[in-house]
Amino acid sequence: MNNKFSLAFFSRAVCFIAILSLVFSSCSKEKEPVVVSVTSVSFDISNATMEVSEEQQLTATISPSNAINKTITWTSSNPTVATVSATGLVKAVAQGSATITATCGSKSAVCNVTIIEYADLSMYDVHGNKLSARSTANCYVVKKAGLYKIPMVYGNAIKNGTANTNAYDASASIYENHLKQHIDHKGVAINTGNAQKDPWVSQKYEIQKAGIVWQDSKNLVTGIEISGTAGVKEEKYVKFKVEEGNFTQGNAVVAIYDKDNEVAWSYHIWVTDVNLKSVSVKGRDDGKVYKMMPVNLGWCAPSSANSKNGGKYGNSLYYQFGRKDPFVADNGEYVGKAKTFYGPDGKENTGFSTEDLGKNDVVASIKNPGVYNKNQERVAYTNLWQYASRKSVYDPSPVGYKVAPRAAFSGFLKSGLLTYDKAEINRKGDFEGGYNFYTTGWQTGELIFLPITEWRYFDTGELASGSKYSSFLTNETASFTNCAPRTVSFGVSIANLSTGRQSIGMAIRAIEED
Repeated sequence: MNNKFSLAFFSRAVCFIAILSLVFSSCSKEKEPVVVSVTSVSFDISNATMEVSEEQQLTATISPSNAINKTITWTSSNPTVATVSATGLVKAVAQGSATITATCGSKSAVCNVTIIEYADLSMYDVHGNKLSARSTANCYVVKKAGLYKIPMVYGNAIKNGTANTNAYDASASIYENHLKQHIDHKGVAINTGNAQKDPWVSQKYEIQKAGIVWQDSKNLVTGIEISGTAGVKEEKYVKFKVEEGNFTQGNAVVAIYDKDNEVAWSYHIWVTDVNLKSVSVKGRDDGKVYKMMPVNLGWCAPSSANSKNGGKYGNSLYYQFGRKDPFVADNGEYVGKAKTFYGPDGKENTGFSTEDLGKNDVVASIKNPGVYNKNQERVAYTNLWQYASRKSVYDPSPVGYKVAPRAAFSGFLKSGLLTYDKAEINRKGDFEGGYNFYTTGWQTGELIFLPITEWRYFDTGELASGSKYSSFLTNETASFTNCAPRTVSFGVSIANLSTGRQSIGMAIRAIEED
């Protein structure tokens, strides 16, 4: 009996222990963590284009969302082009391409990054040489195809990296006909005393966009846009490209627009591969040596259309005194026909708007860079292009240059200001599309060629034809009180250093700044 009881008790105890073992075993398994592995890594983008110095945050997504190990390792295939931080922040270092990889466990994702760089034209001279500090202008020279940007600055308001107040403040002048404070498109003085912000149009106004006013070669300048956020007051740039297949000698005017859709300022882009090395020219009266550009502003080499005329004079842009923006050139035949150009709509044109923008047209000229002002009393100030021989913010010349004074041309005559005797003209050879002039004295020195330019009539803006003159505006007026611009003209048997109508349009030959 006892043995049977012991056996039964023992059997039941074993069974009970087995059940407890199963229960505890089951509980133990439920508490063990389930290991969920990463199945994939993905990016929100697979390709990115960035500018040098720009930063962009990449976001990597781990799947499944409940994966145990979500630690990401970030790498760049080319850190000299683009670097990436431990949190996926990509920084563009230099032009080129790189692959950014995010790795988690055995899985990874890649983003192909292309770094582009817009060359800042205010950091280069007219020869394409890098400057040590920023210098701005109303005209910028492009020497080869590429991506470019222009700071939204009032003309030459920045020189050698600092505010050039001499370019927009003439308050020290004692002359009544001097503009004491150069003004913007709203008629407001550029100078407010803030040397950091005053030079920048985009620090003063909410710039919304940029666009073509005109260009004289189809698609010469494309991809025009503004940097930063539209409407935000900050240091902004106009960005554009000159494509390899469209590179040719030509010109374009690009404008920036404020929130009222008014032109706040505009810039001349001169695309050329011409060697612009200056020629030393000695003034006859003052004995000063001027370093003169070898061609006119915006000059383009002759095409087959005008090669029959000697193939020398090509195309020269036209300017009105005191205005910073050029007008389209003659077609090179000098028979009263303009060079073909393309407006904002990309359509082909040969004529442009001529209106009466009124007297004292500084504001109207800024707002209407493509409109020729036929008002014959349009100039109210004598220092629009220079004050005390210093270049102003309205001067149309590129960095390092300014519009030439009359004295720079004086050595091209033997004496006086007017002659009808070609023997009195300091030339070599006959008039063939213009004259080659001696530069250092009577019949001595290097030669410089002044081509036929003709002019635009003061009352209509139409092109002159048939007269075969080399005609230029200078940076001066008749006197401190007389606003008629001083002009220079050379023909077959005439040289005339005189004055012209206020609304006449002529070419410009620039000289290096002092």
